[in-house]
Amino acid sequence: EQGFSVAQVFGPRDCADRAVWMIEAKIAELDPSRTPEGSFDEVRIDQGIVGFMLGKGGETLKAIKQRSGAAISIDQSTKDLGYSTMRIIGDDRAKAVAKELVMSKMGEAKAPVQAAHAHELRIEQNFVGWLIGRGGETVKMVKEQTGATVVIDQATKDLGYSTVRILPGPGAER
Repeated sequence: EQGFSVAQVFGPRDCADRAVWMIEAKIAELDPSRTPEGSFDEVRIDQGIVGFMLGKGGETLKAIKQRSGAAISIDQSTKDLGYSTMRIIGDDRAKAVAKELVMSKMGEAKAPVQAAHAHELRIEQNFVGWLIGRGGETVKMVKEQTGATVVIDQATKDLGYSTVRILPGPGAER
């Protein structure tokens, strides 16, 4: 009648705590706008790079989850305000590793174009889909054939354009 159920978790403290954050993580996948119980970290992400942070088919986010052991959800209920909130749930070590990986990935997207071989292009918004390609195939092809990283920042899409940053790949002279 009250619209919710109660889950009880029993066992040694560390096992119960882990079970609770695993349940919270699963719930966060269903409802990212819900604030989880217990310990979690939040990272504010510019809306223009949320797609980059997710990656094709969610690959980037899945990789961060797998490498860190943390559960991560992205609450986009504030996207109209120009940002989303990433919630990182897990033990202290998992949260720290996930946050480091997230910040590093955000740095890739927001890196200033100062490298000798980096380029920044302004592209009309109606060409962005074409540039990305179906399932990200065009950007992926460019990366595979050149080794460069292509970042499309759509923070200015409401102004009719996006910014494309082409950064040297791993091992390039910066």
